[in-house]
Amino acid sequence: MALYEGQPVVSPTGGTWYRSKMMQRKLAEYFSFAYEDNEEFFKWFALEGRIQFWLKKNPTRAILHTVQVERNGFIHSIASGTMDDQNGYQYYGDHAYDQYVQKLPPEDIGSLMLNNDLDGKLRLTFQPVEHGEIYRIFWSRDGKNFLDWIDVQDTTVAMSSLTTDSLYFFRVQGISPWGKSQPSEVLAGVPGSTSPEVLVINGFDAVKTENTRDFVRQHADAFFANGMRPASASNDAMVAGMTNLSDYPIIDFIVGTDLYLTETVSPAEQALLKSYLQNGGKLFISGADLAFDLDSHGKGDDQNFCYNYLKTKFFARSPLSQTSVYYQAEFLADWTAVTGSFSFDNGTHGTYNVSRPNAIKAIYGGEACLIFSGVDISNGVAGVCFDGMFPSGNQPGKVVVTSIPFETIYPDSARAIFMKAALDFFEGASEVQSPGNSPVPDFSLVQNYPNPFNAETRIAFSLPARSKVRLTVYNSLGQIVARLADGFFESGWHSVTWRGGNQSSGIYISRLEALGRSQVKKMALIR
Repeated sequence: MALYEGQPVVSPTGGTWYRSKMMQRKLAEYFSFAYEDNEEFFKWFALEGRIQFWLKKNPTRAILHTVQVERNGFIHSIASGTMDDQNGYQYYGDHAYDQYVQKLPPEDIGSLMLNNDLDGKLRLTFQPVEHGEIYRIFWSRDGKNFLDWIDVQDTTVAMSSLTTDSLYFFRVQGISPWGKSQPSEVLAGVPGSTSPEVLVINGFDAVKTENTRDFVRQHADAFFANGMRPASASNDAMVAGMTNLSDYPIIDFIVGTDLYLTETVSPAEQALLKSYLQNGGKLFISGADLAFDLDSHGKGDDQNFCYNYLKTKFFARSPLSQTSVYYQAEFLADWTAVTGSFSFDNGTHGTYNVSRPNAIKAIYGGEACLIFSGVDISNGVAGVCFDGMFPSGNQPGKVVVTSIPFETIYPDSARAIFMKAALDFFEGASEVQSPGNSPVPDFSLVQNYPNPFNAETRIAFSLPARSKVRLTVYNSLGQIVARLADGFFESGWHSVTWRGGNQSSGIYISRLEALGRSQVKKMALIR
């Protein structure tokens, strides 16, 4: 009477179990059977064990045919009733044959991180993998030639005898008598008593020849050239909770050219990065198809993350919709003192061909900071930055987004200068103060999100000083349909939710009144 997905898969007239019991009863007309049972089986024996019936008890009605074979059932079918019956094995017991089974090589190691110990040593931590018996840790000073290595069994190892305040690169490989895993992605760190100022996270997951899984190298080199000490982790380690993002003033998230089969930023990664920004973090994120995936092909939460946290909107798949044409970018003069153009790889400079980096637009308070050389800003840009409060945030944070994968900028010296512009932005005084401490820049009513919306939408506003606030929603006839706020609010950022469940589709107006001023925004409700 086995069940599959809650439905019987045995004929009403019985399957193997039932028919076996019928056979035993028929044979009992001719032979005398002994009977016994235990927690696992009903058993009948006749002719000194030459006839046996073992019926497996199955209160959950599971399908156990192959399980019985695996748990020494095949051995028992041969040895039963012979001098080897139950000799060196137990039917439905632990495997008696494991030593003869060829095992698989170790799985690839995906969750790993590298950070400083309190004593200044670098500590490599990773999650164990199936079939991993020994782990070989390689390290290098240039991130290319990994000539030094040690074998360990622990999955957290403090690396000693390293030169303090020097940049090192690591990767790890699982080893067993049955083979080796692929070497892990490259991580980077700096031994010493100074805590890392930046965490580099490799989120470039796409399985393609251009992903060499060593792009932490270019990112870490650029930070180190600017006097910063990076730590690093895989995005799997980030999601697994092996590292705490709030421990780092800056997060650098590598996206590369992830698309389609893998996500540029997964829902779990989005949730962690949102929380980081809401608590005053500074995020640098780069990827060629970041906006295309999250906005053009994204839905709901993806677009929310793209618009409200990356402050970015997709404009075109490539600058002026041309492929393999634009390979240079430059910062806007009013954003940084760093001048000149920066070249990124066309496939001949050591990384991969960035043939069509997204053209993007700034949205929801974001500002254009990087443009494609020779492309007017009205046709989309290569980078967006934002300094201010993020939705539901309690501290002002900052973000820099580029559709040029940072690792593809060349040469190394140019990449370091490019990163300096981002670091100058991160290290500059915030234009927005945290709520409750200092006034925010100005009186402002923010465009609701999402818009258009179906059931509910969020409306945010800021106040430069404590004031009585009235926030009202009107329909297209000028009639009041909701009063969302009517009272005193402190200076800072605030948000409310309007649930228009009982309203019909159409255009609605949100109106903010405070400090003798007012602002309005249009909203579209769609059923």
